[in-house]
Amino acid sequence: MRSGVYLLLTIFLTVFSNASESHPEFPNYEIVSKTVNNDLKVGRTKMVFYLNDLGANEEPVRLVWSANKWIDTVFVREPWWIEQVLKSGKYNFKFYVNSTYKEIIIPKMTIESGYTYTVNINFKPAKKENMNVRKPVIYLYPENSLQVNVKVFPKGRMIFTYPEYSAAGWNVLADPDGKLHLKDTELNYLFWESEQGMKTLTTSHGFMVEKDSTISFLERTLTQFGLNSREKADFITYWGPEMIRNERNFVQFVFNEDCEEFADLKISPEPDHVYRIYLLFISADTIILTQDGLPEQNIPTIDRSGFTVIEWGGSEVIYYEP
Repeated sequence: MRSGVYLLLTIFLTVFSNASESHPEFPNYEIVSKTVNNDLKVGRTKMVFYLNDLGANEEPVRLVWSANKWIDTVFVREPWWIEQVLKSGKYNFKFYVNSTYKEIIIPKMTIESGYTYTVNINFKPAKKENMNVRKPVIYLYPENSLQVNVKVFPKGRMIFTYPEYSAAGWNVLADPDGKLHLKDTELNYLFWESEQGMKTLTTSHGFMVEKDSTISFLERTLTQFGLNSREKADFITYWGPEMIRNERNFVQFVFNEDCEEFADLKISPEPDHVYRIYLLFISADTIILTQDGLPEQNIPTIDRSGFTVIEWGGSEVIYYEP
C-alpha cells in the first residue's frame, strides 16, 4: 500500500447489499459471482474487481481504492482488473480514478469466508455541474477621493450585481476610508456573483478546519493576509455560517493573480496594488483522507501603500484531484 495524500470523493449511500442480489439501484457495479475457494485460509475472502469503461489507454491508469479504512493506490493496464484477499466481514468499497469519472461505491457489502467474489465496476463520466462564485466584493482605497471605473469579466454568467452593473462597468466616487458614492447611494463595496464551471481542488496544500475552530481559523488567516477589521467582519459573517454547517472542512485559498480563473478585473485609474482572496471549501465528511502530512498553504501579506484594491469571494466545491 502506498502512502501519501489522497482525497477521494465519497457519496454516502445507505442501501444494504449482499453477494447474491442484483443491484438495479446501484448500476455502477454488479456482483457477478460468488464461488467456493478451498485455497483460502479460514476467515479470508478473495475479491476480484473488473474495471470497465475506462476507455482506450495505452498508459497505466492510476486507481485509488479502499476497503473500509484500508486504502491503496495501484496502476492497472488493460484488461483492467485487481484482486485482494481480505478478512471476511462487512465492507464499504470505494474506487476512484480521477475527476473525469464518477467515484464508485459499494456500501455495506458482507463477504463470507472461503469464497471468491467477482465484481464488475462500471465507471461513468462525472457530470460537472456549474457552481456559483459567491459574493465577491470589491473594496477601493484611493489616497484621495477619486472617480474610479471598475469592470469585472467573470469566467461565466453574471447572475447578480449590486449596484446594478452596466456594459460600462461601475463608475463610483471612492474615498480614502473605502466609502463609495454612486449618485445618492453610499456603499461599502461593489458586489457581484457569477455562475461558472465547477472548479477542481487539488491536495497539494490546504487546511483541515474543525467546526469549532472555524471562526478563529478565519480570523487568524485573514489577519495574516492583511484584511482590516471591517473586511474581516464582512468575510466571516458571510462565510462563517456557511462553513459551520459542516463538522469539518477541507479549506483552500486562491490568492491574487490566481483568482483570474474566476474573473478578470479592469480598474481605471490603475491601482498601485490589487489583492484578491477566494475561499474554496468542502465538507471533510465527504472525503477519505490518508496523509503523511497535509502541507499548509503559505499566506501572502498585502501592502496598503498607495491606491489599494481588495477583493474577496469564494465557493463550496465538490470535486477533488488526488
